Formats: sequence, C-alpha cells, structure tokens
Amino acid sequence: MYYKVKDIATMCNKTPTTINNKLHDAVNRGILKSHVLDQTPTILNVQDLQIFLYKYYPYVYDTVKSKFDVGSQEGSYPQMTTLSNGYSYKPKGKTYFHIRDLVLFIDAEGNEVKYKNKIHFKTKAQADRERLKVIKERNNGKYLKLGAETTRHGKGKPKETPLFLCDSMKEYILSKDIEEKTRKDYLSIYNTKIVPFFKNTLIKDLTKELVQDFADSLKANITKSRVLLNMYLDYLRKKGFVSFNASQDIDYPKDKGRGTQKKDALTMEELQLFYDYYKGHRLEHAIHLFFHTGMRPQEMQALTWNDIEYKEDNSIEVYITKAWGETEIGKGTKETKNQNSNRLIYVPPNEQLVKLLKQAKENSHGCKYVLYNAKYMAPIEECNFSKRYMSDVAKKLGIRKHITAHSIRHTYISLCLNQGIPLHTLQKQTGHTDATMILKTYGHNIQRMEKAFQNVSFGY
Repeated sequence: MYYKVKDIATMCNKTPTTINNKLHDAVNRGILKSHVLDQTPTILNVQDLQIFLYKYYPYVYDTVKSKFDVGSQEGSYPQMTTLSNGYSYKPKGKTYFHIRDLVLFIDAEGNEVKYKNKIHFKTKAQADRERLKVIKERNNGKYLKLGAETTRHGKGKPKETPLFLCDSMKEYILSKDIEEKTRKDYLSIYNTKIVPFFKNTLIKDLTKELVQDFADSLKANITKSRVLLNMYLDYLRKKGFVSFNASQDIDYPKDKGRGTQKKDALTMEELQLFYDYYKGHRLEHAIHLFFHTGMRPQEMQALTWNDIEYKEDNSIEVYITKAWGETEIGKGTKETKNQNSNRLIYVPPNEQLVKLLKQAKENSHGCKYVLYNAKYMAPIEECNFSKRYMSDVAKKLGIRKHITAHSIRHTYISLCLNQGIPLHTLQKQTGHTDATMILKTYGHNIQRMEKAFQNVSFGY
C-alpha cells in the first residue's frame, strides 16, 4: 500500500506543501532514503510512512499505528529495524534504545564527529542518562579540546586543528540544554545570519569590532540573534578564547519585529464579546476554560481530559504537568517551562463551565486533548489558534488591539489583579517563578487587594 503527499497531508491536517518540505528535510537528514523523492508523484510505502510520522508527527503516529499490521503480505510492510531517533525494534520482540545524532566535536576537515553507541541500551532511561553524561562532558570542554588539540599524520609532528567560529557555535547550539523549539530557532539564526557573515572566521581572529559589525548588519530577528551571540561569546570568554564582554561591549539596533509588539489584555466588555461569539462553537468550552485559568498556550495544548477534576460544588481543579511544543522527535508533549509551572489551577464554582466541558468531552470523538483540532486527532497548533481563533475574531468583533493566544493569559492576570487577588496567590495560580514579573508587567492594573477568589468573575 502506498500514500501520496496529499494523503499524508490529510492525515496530519497539514498542507501538501508542508508535507513535501518535511519529506525533503527527512531525505536531507538521512531519515528517509533518496528514492522517496525520485518518484513522480512522490509516494511512501507503509514503512517509510511510519518512520516519517514517528519523526515529524508523533501524535499522528500514535493515532494510526494500530491500523498497520506487521507482516509480509501484500498491503503491509516488512518489520521495521530502526528509527532515526534511536528507537529500535528487533525481530524477536526485544526493544533497544540508541543515542543518535549527538555531535561531539568538529574535526580538522570540518566534519561532525558524532557519538558512537558501544552498547544497546535496554531502557530509554539508560540511554537518556548516558546522553546527559556525554552532553555534560562536552559542555565542560572535553570534546571541544579533543577536536582542537592535534591530528597525527604518520610519524610527523602533530597538526593543530584550527577552531572555526561557525563550527564551534553549531556544536554549542546542539549541545546546550535548551528547549527543542529554542534550539530550532537558534539553528535558523545560525544558518541565515551567523554563517553568511562570519563564514570561515577563526575564533582566534574574532574581535569586538567584528562582532559590532555583525550587530550593525542585523535588520530582523535582532533580539534572538543578540541572545544567542551573547551566550556563545560569554561561553568563549569563560574558556579563555575571547577577552571582551559581548553583553556590555556590543550595541545592537532596536528590534522592531513582530515578537516585540505589545500584547494587549481584553476588558470585561471585550471578553463578553468573545464569549458571545463562541456560543455554540465546538471550541466554546476551550475558550471559557482558557480565560478562566490563564494557563500558557502550550499548557492548554497539552491539557487532556484526565487533567481536569470536577468538585461537588462545581468548582474545577486543573492539573498542569506538561506543555506542548518541539521535542527531539517533532511536536509533542514536553516538560513545563519551569518547576513552578507544575501546579494546580483552581476555578471557582461554575456550573455552566462544568456542563460545557463534560459535553465537549462527549463530542470529542475519543480525542484526549481538550483543545482538539478539526480532525479530533491532536491539539490545535498555537500559531493557528492565535490567528484564526483570536486575532481574526478580534477584528471581526471590532476590537482594535493586538490579540493572540497569550492575550488570554494577560487578560486573566489583569482581571485577577483588578479584583484583588493577592500577588503571592496569583503567582502560584499562573506558575510564575516569583511575583516580580507580575508586578513589572501588570502593576498598573492593580486597583485593590482586599478580595479573595470567591469574588472573581470572568463573565458568563
């Protein structure tokens, strides 16, 4: 059995162009073999499809994998032996884990030298522990020194390996303990800005003046470029490769990009307009729950029905233990933003909201996610929710503000402060590390602090 790009796009709720781009990426990275793109039109057999879904759309893979029968008969696929993320199936039913694509250092010819598995790990936890151990060693400079020391040629003298800035920075990005979405953003900046400017610059030739020239050349995505370069240069300074302090010595132009635009909160009247607009809509329950909890968009995406508990007085407890975003194998659930983000959110008694949620679960077609998409297979993507269900709706309602999914959180915090919720209580409810950020961002909204949660109203 074979699948066309159009079939896969329908399965993943994506456009054919997006799927086609992902397929090219999979071939370029060696996840799929080149023969996949040699056919016109592009088609995948069941085995290639499973590998592709597992890597790029794991939530779709989890949904459809049971529909594929393992075997050798016509219409099925041969037993899979390995997947690109190191998850391996063995014919005898044993499962092993490998560490894949972990770069140790860049050799003299500029090639990536990757970790080689000496054993098969019997559990994912064992593989994760070994991976973290190697990454820690790499962060401490063990493999950077190995790549920079010497390369022997016969009996001759050791040849010093030059350290190129671009090679070193890529290794730094790949090894840093950051979210996969952040890593992806940094690699994009690396490929589009760092490499074209610095090219074959050696670290020993790096000067404050050259870095300033780079900063002056930036026209877009300035903030993330500044953060990445400052972190990397600070890393080099601690290793003794550079002497200047980038965060203090380099001036960057002001970032006027999309991400710097102020995100406004809704007033009570504007919030009611949203409630009225979504009355009877398949996402009515999600809109109300979103505004009644103020959780982060990524937390709302990962929320499942099992995370919601209803009390006898019709109050609601929402358990936040995960978030949605980029992982090593594509989009999926991951850890929350910080330790304080793992929390219980209390929603005051609201009989109507309880009814909405219970009814929505009955109509979810078995989808475990509260913010389910139109196919009832996965959460709605944040960018889609922000534009289609927030920004576009705000325009239809005549609300002339910059409204996104994160505006819901701003609205929640602002209304809580205006109705007297103590800062310390609100900090725990919203998962902030401390109250400083709330004061800095929302201090002007504080009107009175004498009421408690039972006096909070979010309309409806």
